[in-house]
Amino acid sequence: MRTSLLAGLAVIAIALGCGAEHGVVEVYWQFEDATLDRIYPLGYRTTTCSFLDRSGAKFDIRVQLTLAHYTDACAEDHTPSSCHVVEPQRFDCARARGTITDVPPSTADASAIDSDPGYLMIVEPVIVPADGEAFVPASTCIGRPGPRVRRVRPGRIADLEVHEFVVHALDPDALGDLARVDLDACQSGESDTGTDTGTDSTTDSTDTGTDSTT
Repeated sequence: MRTSLLAGLAVIAIALGCGAEHGVVEVYWQFEDATLDRIYPLGYRTTTCSFLDRSGAKFDIRVQLTLAHYTDACAEDHTPSSCHVVEPQRFDCARARGTITDVPPSTADASAIDSDPGYLMIVEPVIVPADGEAFVPASTCIGRPGPRVRRVRPGRIADLEVHEFVVHALDPDALGDLARVDLDACQSGESDTGTDTGTDSTTDSTDTGTDSTT
């Protein structure tokens, strides 16, 4: 874990050094089951790859980070490409950390930092079936925090900290590779992802997060 952390910091340092006019956004995550036992990382699974649904079909749970412009329209629906600051990044199911580099500052005017609206930063789980289309599950299937708003500044890291995902649809009577998920419920439930632009449990809507210089 220490080795991967050092490698990640080295990558970020290189990225910042190569494009000091841009910023970096970083996020960590963890998955828990409905009883809040840790699934991954440092839990009873070594990845979030190759889960089984009730029919025995395999699927991965990945994490996607989307940076969107902070407008009413994008707060309502962040999926149109016109909302995206950069291309959304979907990270591997064997990772617990993701980074987007070369992010344009959320204001180009250094004298207007205090009025910088920041970006909407949406971290959401994505179910990727082995045979089928990927989809964002309903929050009743996998619970997660709402979007956070952070400012991105040149040569700095916007740290979204740790996002907790709770897999409500995981069979509570089986652990590890034996646990199964009701994918039908994940697809048919109501999801509130992308509509909560208020404060979250750690920051308010104008906080720039744990920005650090390197």
